[in-house]
Amino acid sequence: MLTVLALSTLTHARIGETVAQCDARYGELMDFPDDNGDRHYNKNGFIVFASFNKDGRCGKIHYLKKNNKELTTPELKAIMRANGKGWVEDRGTEGLKVWRTDSRVAYLLEGRSLFVYTLAYEDAEAKRKEAEKLNAF
Repeated sequence: MLTVLALSTLTHARIGETVAQCDARYGELMDFPDDNGDRHYNKNGFIVFASFNKDGRCGKIHYLKKNNKELTTPELKAIMRANGKGWVEDRGTEGLKVWRTDSRVAYLLEGRSLFVYTLAYEDAEAKRKEAEKLNAF
């Protein structure tokens, strides 16, 4: 029970937070923000990659344990709870689990990497990638 309580209070970047809020939650960056403004943090045994939309709000978060071990069920639940309510498991594939809310989607790859997106961010990313393909013409 204490483990679950401890995990529920872990500091996790949250979808919708600003750069300043994520910096305050995590403190020092692992390295400088990349060209897209993505930020990489090292906190409580996790590496957290936060990506921000044009409005400066976190639209995508990638969680990975530093030791590259699988996320435990309590860790997964705590992170999901920190990033939204009403998660419903969607169909995935072998090695990929998917959950959705009305505004978010989460992908757990091989039990080790958890990606959480707002649906708006995911849609904008798909459009950006499609535009990049068309720029090749």
